[in-house]
Amino acid sequence: MEDVLENRRGDESSSSVDGGAQASQQSPQAMDVSDEVAAPKAGTDTDGGDTHNSDGGDESAHAATADDSAGADADEQSDARVKVYKYAGEKGWEDLGTGHISVQTPGDDMIISVHSEDNGTLLTVASVKTCSGFHRQQRTLVVWHDPEQNQMAVSFQTETGCTTIWHRLCQVAGMDPESSGTCLNTSDDDVGGDLAGMEHLLQLPDAQLGSLSEVADVVAAIAGTRMEAMMREQEFREISAAQCDHLAEQMLAKNYLASLVETFNISEDLESTEHLHFLYDIVKNLFMTCHNTILELLFEPKNILDVVGMLEYPPEEPHVAHREFLTTKAVFKEVIPLRDPDLLEQIHQTYRIQYIKDVVLARVMDDMLLSRLKDLLLFNSAEIVEKILHNEGFMRELHGKLEDPSTPLELRRDLICLLHELCKMSRDLQAEMRPRFFEALADHGVFRAFATNLTSDDLVVRSNTVAILSAMLRFNIVFVRDAIMPSKPQTNGDPAGNEDDEQPAVLSLITQCFVSDTNPGMVSALAEVLRLLLDTEHIDVAKSASKTEFLSMFYEDCMPVLVSPVDLATPRYTDIPCNRERLVHVLDTVAFCVPIHSYHIKNYLLRGGLLTKAAALVKSPDTVIATTAVRLLRTIVVQKNQFFNRHLAKAGLLKPVMEVFAGNGSRYNLLNSIVLDLLELIRKENIKVLVAYIVENHKAALKSVDYVSTGELLNLKYLQNKDQENGTSSASAEEDPAEAAKQVARRNRLKRDTSMDREEEDYFDAEDDDGTEEERVPTPTLAGPQSPWPLARQDSLELAAQRAATAAEGVSPPAPLPSFRRRSALVDYDDDEDDDLAEVFKAHVKKAKFG
Repeated sequence: MEDVLENRRGDESSSSVDGGAQASQQSPQAMDVSDEVAAPKAGTDTDGGDTHNSDGGDESAHAATADDSAGADADEQSDARVKVYKYAGEKGWEDLGTGHISVQTPGDDMIISVHSEDNGTLLTVASVKTCSGFHRQQRTLVVWHDPEQNQMAVSFQTETGCTTIWHRLCQVAGMDPESSGTCLNTSDDDVGGDLAGMEHLLQLPDAQLGSLSEVADVVAAIAGTRMEAMMREQEFREISAAQCDHLAEQMLAKNYLASLVETFNISEDLESTEHLHFLYDIVKNLFMTCHNTILELLFEPKNILDVVGMLEYPPEEPHVAHREFLTTKAVFKEVIPLRDPDLLEQIHQTYRIQYIKDVVLARVMDDMLLSRLKDLLLFNSAEIVEKILHNEGFMRELHGKLEDPSTPLELRRDLICLLHELCKMSRDLQAEMRPRFFEALADHGVFRAFATNLTSDDLVVRSNTVAILSAMLRFNIVFVRDAIMPSKPQTNGDPAGNEDDEQPAVLSLITQCFVSDTNPGMVSALAEVLRLLLDTEHIDVAKSASKTEFLSMFYEDCMPVLVSPVDLATPRYTDIPCNRERLVHVLDTVAFCVPIHSYHIKNYLLRGGLLTKAAALVKSPDTVIATTAVRLLRTIVVQKNQFFNRHLAKAGLLKPVMEVFAGNGSRYNLLNSIVLDLLELIRKENIKVLVAYIVENHKAALKSVDYVSTGELLNLKYLQNKDQENGTSSASAEEDPAEAAKQVARRNRLKRDTSMDREEEDYFDAEDDDGTEEERVPTPTLAGPQSPWPLARQDSLELAAQRAATAAEGVSPPAPLPSFRRRSALVDYDDDEDDDLAEVFKAHVKKAKFG
C-alpha cells in the first residue's frame, strides 16, 4: 500500500519514503495547519485576561511591541508543536497525541522528548545513543527505532521546526544534514532524492568488535524493510531494492565479509558470546535480504564454512557444531575421479547450501529466502549434470564398470547410487536438456547395465536400478519401450555407429525379477514399472515401436511368467508376505490390462485358463487376495464383452463368488460389499447371460439376502428378461381384435401411476351392458409363454410390486394420489366382482419372490 502523508498547507503532498524502518498501512499524517496556535492579540494575554497600559505611554508603540512579541512566541510554539506516531503492525500508524518537543544535550548525547499539550504527560522520549535509524522524510517528518525496535515518528507543524531539530541531531551524531535523509529538493513525484538521501543511513560501520551492535542494527533494518516490501506498494519495493543494492555494493567495495570473518575468528578465540551472537544476527539478516549478490558472496567456496561457523551461535540457544559435521562426518566419496576442480568445488558448494537450507536456517527463513535457495540449488544441480554429461570419459567409465560382471560389489553399489543421484538431479534440467541426458545414458549402454544389475543379489543394487528405470519411464515411456525391445541394437556410444550385440530382453528380466524377488518393496516397485510399460492407451504409436509388435512380444514371452504365481497360490504359498504381495499385484496387473489390451488380453484369458484359476482365488482365506480376485472379475464384467460374459456363465466362474457370498452370511465386511457391488453392476447393466446364470443357479444365495433389495431386484430383472424373450403378444391376440384391444387397454393402464382408486378398478372390471360378464383380466405375470402383459416401464412396475408387497405384510401403503374419473364414464357399475390391482400385484410379488 502507498503511504500518503497529507499536508494541508496546500503546497505539498508526497509519498512516504521510509528508509530503514517498518512500513505501515496508514502513514503518520503531517501536521495540519488548522491546528496552528493563534498569535495572541494585542490587549490579550495567554490566559485570556485583558492587558492594561500601566504607564500611559504611547499606545501605538506599545501595541507594536506587543504584536512583535506575540508573533515571536507563536512562531516558537508552532516550530515546537508535533504529532507523535507509533507503528502498530497491521493496524498501521497509531496517533499517540499532539504535544511540544524539547531537546536536551547531556554530554555527547541528545535526548528528544515530547510532552502532551493537553495534560503535559510524556508522549515519547528518544536518545541518539539508545535509538537507531534516525532519518528525515518529506521535510516535516523524523522517523527512528526505539531500543525495543518499535518504529516511532514525529510530524512537525512547520518545516522550520523539523529542520532545526534535524540539524541538531546530525550535529550530535556527526552526520551531514544535507546528505543524511533530508529531502529539501524533493517534488511530489520524485523518489530519486529520497533514495539518494538514504545512502548515508546505510553506511556500514567497520566490522570491529566495538561496532558489531551497530552493524547488526543496520543490517536488521534493511532486512526488515525487505520483508515488509513484499506487502507494500511498488515505490516502497524500489526503495527496499535500492537499500539492498547499496548494502551489496558496500560489502563488495570494502571486502566486508572478510572483515566479518576476521572479527568472528577473534571473537571465537576470546570466547566472547555477546559478539558471537551479534555476528549470528548479522549473517542471518544478510541471508534475509535475499539479494543475489549478497547470497553469492556468502556462498563463495572460500567463505561458506566461515559463514556456517557464524551461524553456530544463535542467541538463547546452545552452540551447534555445523562445521564439524560438514568437514568430518559428511564424507565425499569420489567413485570415479572427476578430474575437474571446478566441478568438484561446485558439488561441495551445492551440498553445503542444501545443508544450510535444511538444517542451519530451517527455522528462521521465510518463503522468499526458501525460494531463492531452491532456485540456487536447482541451477547448481543443472550445471553439475550438464558438465558430467559432456564428460565423455566419465560417462564411458561409469557405464563400463556397471556392465562389467566382475566389478566388486561395494564399487557397484556406489556406481549405481551415483547414477541414481544423477537421474534425480536431471529433473532440474531445462526441458530441452532432459532428453539429451537420457539419450546419452542409452547411448552409453545403460540398458545393458540394467540387465547386469537387475539380477544382482544385493538389494541396494537392485532397488537403485529399478528406481533409475522408473525415473526414465516417468520421463518418456515411449523412449524406454523402444529401447528395451529385444530386437533393437545399441551403439554403446560409438561415434562410428558400430552396432553391438542385440539388446538384452530387459522386459523379460523385469518380469522374471518380479516373480522371483523376495523383498515386498521390490515386488511393488517392479509391478509399477510393468504397469508403466504396459500402458499403451495414450501412446502415439507412430513415434514408437509398433504397439501390436510390443504387445505380441509381451503376451508371448512375458505374460506366462508374470501370471505363474497364480498356479502356485496355495495357503502355504500366500502365508509368505512377499508371495501374498506378488499375487495381489499379478491380479491387479491383469485387471489393468483388460480395458486397454482388449484383443490380446481377451485371447490370452479365454485360451489360457487364467480366469478359472483367478476365480478360484475368491475362496482364499486371505481377504485381500479374495477381494482382489473379485475385483478382477468385476473389471471383466464392466467391459460388457459378450465373449467374456458367455465364458463366465458357461465355465461357472461366478460360482465361487456366490458360494463365498452365501458362506459370508449377513456379516457386513469388505467381501460382502464387493460381491453386492458386482451383483448390482450385473443387474443395472442388465447383462442377461449373467443375470440368468445367477438366478437359475444361485437362487438360494439371493433369497438369503434380506437386508438389501439386490437379490429381489435381480430376480425381477430375470423375470423381465424372460418375458422379453418369450414376447409380449400371443398368437391369439393377433387373431382376435377384441383380445388385442384389451391388451392395449392394459398397456395404457400400466403406463399410468399404479395407485388407482377402487372406482377406476371397478370401471375396468365391471360387466358389459349386455349383462354378460367380461372375460377377467388374467393375473399379471412376467414369466411363462401365456403372459399377455407387455413389459411396461420398469420403474412403474417395481413401484407397484413394492406397494403390493407392503400391503401383503400388513403395513399401510402410502396414501394414493387423488383419483380422476374419466369423463366418458357415464354409468356407475356395481362393485360385486372386484379384482383389485393390489391383489394382482400381491400374486406377482409372491411369484417374483422365488416362488
